[in-house]
Amino acid sequence: MPITEENPASMGERFTKLQGRAFYESIGSPKFIVAPMVDQSEFAWRMLTRSFISPTEQKSLLAYTPMLHARLFSQDEKYRKAHFQALKPDGETPWLDGNPSIDRPLFVQFCANDPEALLSAAKQVAPYCDAVDLNLGCPQGIARKGKYGAFLQEDQDLIFRLINILHKELPVPVTAKIRILDTKEETLAYARNVLRAGASILTVHGRRREQKGHLTGLAEWEMIRFLRDSLPKETVIFANGNILQQGDIEKCLEATGADGVMSAEGNLSDPAIFTKPPPVGEEGREYWRGKDGKGGYRVDAVFRRYMNILHEHVFGEKPPERRLLFMPGDDTEWLNESDHDEDEPPSKKRRKDLGKKGEQGPNMSAMQPHLFHLLRHFVSKHTDVRDMLAKSRAGDMEAYERVLSAVERKVAEGLIEYERTNGENVAETPLAEGEEDPPETESSVGTQRRCRRPWWVVQPIIRPLPNEALKKGALTMSKKDKVKAQEKKQEEKGKAEDNDQEKDVTSLPPKDDKTPEAEGEVPRSRIEDELNRFRRLKDDFFRPATVAEKEPSVPRRRRKFTKECRQFWRDGQCPRGDACQYFHFVPWELPGKEFTDHPMDLYFANFQGFDHQRTKPFFDEFDRLCDHYGWSDAEATEPWYNFHIALIEELNYVYGKDEKNLRNWQKMFKIIRLPEPTSLSEAHTIMRPIRVNLVDMLESERTGEPVQRFETL
Repeated sequence: MPITEENPASMGERFTKLQGRAFYESIGSPKFIVAPMVDQSEFAWRMLTRSFISPTEQKSLLAYTPMLHARLFSQDEKYRKAHFQALKPDGETPWLDGNPSIDRPLFVQFCANDPEALLSAAKQVAPYCDAVDLNLGCPQGIARKGKYGAFLQEDQDLIFRLINILHKELPVPVTAKIRILDTKEETLAYARNVLRAGASILTVHGRRREQKGHLTGLAEWEMIRFLRDSLPKETVIFANGNILQQGDIEKCLEATGADGVMSAEGNLSDPAIFTKPPPVGEEGREYWRGKDGKGGYRVDAVFRRYMNILHEHVFGEKPPERRLLFMPGDDTEWLNESDHDEDEPPSKKRRKDLGKKGEQGPNMSAMQPHLFHLLRHFVSKHTDVRDMLAKSRAGDMEAYERVLSAVERKVAEGLIEYERTNGENVAETPLAEGEEDPPETESSVGTQRRCRRPWWVVQPIIRPLPNEALKKGALTMSKKDKVKAQEKKQEEKGKAEDNDQEKDVTSLPPKDDKTPEAEGEVPRSRIEDELNRFRRLKDDFFRPATVAEKEPSVPRRRRKFTKECRQFWRDGQCPRGDACQYFHFVPWELPGKEFTDHPMDLYFANFQGFDHQRTKPFFDEFDRLCDHYGWSDAEATEPWYNFHIALIEELNYVYGKDEKNLRNWQKMFKIIRLPEPTSLSEAHTIMRPIRVNLVDMLESERTGEPVQRFETL
């Protein structure tokens, strides 16, 4: 053990313990670290990762437990039993978490904002771990609400007290995991405060607090290098971020100068990420290497290892007898055997039995999330296996065994097809001569090309960079970012020539309605008119609104808002009366026959006596219309329905109404990241429940600015 104690049973008495680099060396100076992940770095997953490390190098791998809530852990026995299983039910025999024979070195991580609660929780796990870690990096909303993780970084005094009380009162060392701040100077001061409080090891995630989800982006290794160069040499630093493959580990160590590298999502996608690939010709059955030299561990092999660990350690039973993993050239007769096992959810009786097997334990509840992550690329192709996995319940090992069997079959079929086509069925299109992928700091295309493997191989999930997510419409800018972007844009405009401000309009081709419409194109003059008009409607976009819960008793009559009743216009009356499907338009605001043919204007013109303002947002005008007539929700339902039809026709006006204009619609759908329609009717059906910023949608191709897209709430 790396701890020297005078009396481990009494926390109040004096004791000595190794700290800093001396402590790090005492646990084997591990270079590979399994990150603490909420409900994801539990015992079974740690064991799976350790299983790829040779017995002689086990100390090179350090693992963290999932983040535990200090207050709940210290006060709630049920929470402790559900999340930390160090001893068997007899209360004496080592079992899973922190078992000195199989699960060391191990750090236990807590989130906390109360020093006393943190100390109380840490004392209960100290006998079963090598150190206790304080989470100062969690960026999720729950951490904001609970005031812990990365949302403590503004309270440096509290951070100091949390670490210092463990440093003084705990018989094992304390460590901490932080995120970088906005500047190097702030981050350095932060790190020094953590170390001054008594942290023996500092883990630095090279991303800021706001970098999560689509904003995750790339970690800044240079910031970690700055800390390495600025802090005392004896400081032990772990680097975290940008680890997608095994080859990234050495790159990170070289770039940051860190003592070790921590991996989270990379490890979830490939638990063998810390293991070097076997030499060519020594792959065996678990590792696959393609004809292009790229390879990785097979998903069925990793899945099988995971299941065997659960059987052996969690349930204490011998794993089922299994056939050898399939390789091309093996007997394929078993592939023709039908699997009669049902893949339905367990019955009520079986669910009761499952409870006896510990379905509430952390290792059981984590199974399904782990497998969805591990099989992410696999289930994208084989949705039947995805459905089987979705139906599997915690603790139902029989159901997961059936999923494993299905995965093994699919992998065997994939390998056979690969050999039959000589690899052409999964071959990538090579780059053209002289063509290069864009830098990884600007695009994820190169990263995807580097990491992509066939679906039967474990591989990382590549997130698009924030600028890519913004362009695709998967990410929208915050109000603060919009203001900054607008200020930057105005600053750039100010540096340009005066006439550049009108460039977006004057650069358009001159209006010429006589120019014939090209195949699949809308006249530029029409688009110019629309752009000029919609620039005055910046706040308008497609969106749902409150409608009556009760459907109108009379059938809705769909009106064709783009056509006007010419007979009514010419004669002032129409024999069809209210049954006429066209507008009876009276241009009371405009002299003579000068009326607009915009669908939205025709819609509002249908309500005589309402003073429609063309420069106002459509939805504001509809609200004014309801107020003008004093409609109830029920009375407004049919006008609201027809209002949406008019919005669709407004898009028809800009993008074209004929099937030959379909290409324009497909381009627009691609811009707002929707599936391309195969017909105009399909385009209309898809567009109705979607709201997008209409101005951005119309201008995006010219300005290159992203389109904001919002799904219906």
